[in-house]
Amino acid sequence: MLNIYSILAPIALVLLVVEMAYCLVQKNGIYTFQESFTNISTGMGNQLINLLVMALVFSLYEPLYSWAPYKFEDSFLSMIILLVLVDFIFYWVHRFGHEVNILWAAHSPHHSGEEMNLALALRASVTMRLASFFFFWPLALVGFSPQMIYAASGIQLILAFWHHTKLIGKMGWFEKYFNSPSHHRVHHGTNAKYLDKNYGEIFIIWDKMFGTFQAEEEEVNYGILRQPKSWNPLIINFHFWNMLFQDFKETKSLWDKVRLWFMPLGWRPQDVSYREPVRPFEKGDYQRYKSVEFKHARGYLLIQLGLGLSAMLYAMNMKNDLTISGRFFFGSFLWIGMVSWGAILESKTWGIILEFIKSSLLCLGLVLAHSYLGVAQLYLQPFIGISILTSAWVGFIYWKNRASSLQYA
Repeated sequence: MLNIYSILAPIALVLLVVEMAYCLVQKNGIYTFQESFTNISTGMGNQLINLLVMALVFSLYEPLYSWAPYKFEDSFLSMIILLVLVDFIFYWVHRFGHEVNILWAAHSPHHSGEEMNLALALRASVTMRLASFFFFWPLALVGFSPQMIYAASGIQLILAFWHHTKLIGKMGWFEKYFNSPSHHRVHHGTNAKYLDKNYGEIFIIWDKMFGTFQAEEEEVNYGILRQPKSWNPLIINFHFWNMLFQDFKETKSLWDKVRLWFMPLGWRPQDVSYREPVRPFEKGDYQRYKSVEFKHARGYLLIQLGLGLSAMLYAMNMKNDLTISGRFFFGSFLWIGMVSWGAILESKTWGIILEFIKSSLLCLGLVLAHSYLGVAQLYLQPFIGISILTSAWVGFIYWKNRASSLQYA
C-alpha cells in the first residue's frame, strides 16, 4: 500500500530547506530558531498521525464506496474532478473550523504560529486531520475510492504548502481564480479586516462566491488572539481544547455542557469564570513569544531533529518491513522527543530527564525487540548507536551542569 505522504513529505522538506537557506543568506528575519524548530517538529508528529488517518479512511470509506452506484476509474481526469470536489468540501470544513468551537480547537494549532514561512505550513493540527475526514465521506458514495480520496487530500495539502511564504508577492491574473501566498497571508492575519477570510486551499473562487474574500492591503500580523505561549507540541495542539474543557467542567448547566462544543466561536456559558475580551492585534500591539533555552542546546536539537525526520520517513514508508508495532514504536518515541525538545527550548529540567529516559528506552527497545518491530539490520545498528550517544550526551553533559543550576543561553 502506497502512503502518498511518504512521497510528498520529502518534496515539502526540500522546498523548506531552499527557502530557509535563502532567508538565512539574506538575513531577512523570516525564520527564527525556536519557532521554526517547533513548527518542523510539530509537523513531524502530524505526519505520523496521518498513518492512523489512512487506516481509518480505508476502513470507514470502503463500505461506503462499495455502495456507490458508479465507480470512477483511477485516471488523471478523475483526480482533477476529485481535487475540485475535495477543495470545495474543504472550504466549508475550513470555514467551520473558524466558526465552531470544537472545530476551532482542532484547527487553531496551525494558526498559532507567529511568523509566515514554509515551516509554518508544517505546524499542522493532529486533530484537524482526523476531523476533516469526517466530512469527505460523501465522495466515497459518489464513487471515488478511499485510495483516491486519501491521495487527493494529500495533493491538496502540498498544493497549499507553497502559500505559506512572504517571498512571493502579488501574482496578477492567477489570483483571480487560485489561492496564492498573498491571499493566504491574509488568512493567517489577526488584523481586524483579515479575520476569518480566504478559506480556499487551491481555488479562491469559493471565497469570492460565498463572501469571505479579502485582498492583502496592509501588513499582516500573524498568530491567534490567545497564544499558547509554549514550544510544547501537546500544549500547542490542545491549547483551545483545554480552554473548552475548563468551561465544560465549570458550568453547572447540563445543556451548556453539551452545546458549548458546537456553538459559534467565542460563545461561553454565562456561569463560567470571566476571561478578558480579546480584540484583533494590530502592528506593534503585542510581543511575540520567546523563551530562554539551555545553553548549547541548539546543536543538539538540530541533530535530534535530523534523526527524527529520518525516523519519520522510515516509519511512513509502507514498502519497508516495519510492522504496525514498529511504526507505533517510532511514532511514540518521536512524540516523546518532541515534548522533551520543547521543554529544553524553555529551560525546563524535566525535559532533560525525559530526553535521557527516551533515548535509553529507545536503545533498549531496539536491542530487545527489533525482530518483532521489523527494523531492518541496515537501520538497527545506527539507531542503537545514536541512542547510546544521545543518552551519554544528555546524561553526562547536561546532568553535570545541573549542579551549577544549568547554564542558560
